[in-house]
Amino acid sequence: MKFRVVKRVGIWSFVVAVTLPFSSCMTTASVVLTPVVGALMLVEHAQHGLRVSTHDHGYVRDYSNGQTKERGSYKNGRLNGPHTTFYRNGQKKSEGVYKAGKQNGLWKMWHDDGQKQAEVNWEAGNAVSAKFWNRKGAEVKTLHEARK
Repeated sequence: MKFRVVKRVGIWSFVVAVTLPFSSCMTTASVVLTPVVGALMLVEHAQHGLRVSTHDHGYVRDYSNGQTKERGSYKNGRLNGPHTTFYRNGQKKSEGVYKAGKQNGLWKMWHDDGQKQAEVNWEAGNAVSAKFWNRKGAEVKTLHEARK
């Protein structure tokens, strides 16, 4: 996926040209993101591509298969509040909270089969403690080991 800024309007608003390659064709679409009380709102989106929309100062991104990829919210142009990501199969991938654009509090991660992968405690964007598990449920020392 290629992005190119075409025009900037103000601090938060801009127009982006998006090129989305597909196996049978290449589609180009213009996406317009504008601020709405500190949130980004999608005005137009590409056919057969990712859908992005806002809900009460939040956003939802979908995979091309229609499954939700992530959802969260913005405040004053920064990620703020609950944030959740999902695997393409619909299984939850991660869940936590942003505060002023930084991860804060307990964040949980799961393997694509639903097995627990990690729990990380954050303070103002810095990890202060973490536990990791591999696909078999055994505790391991690093996220890299957990993903093997």
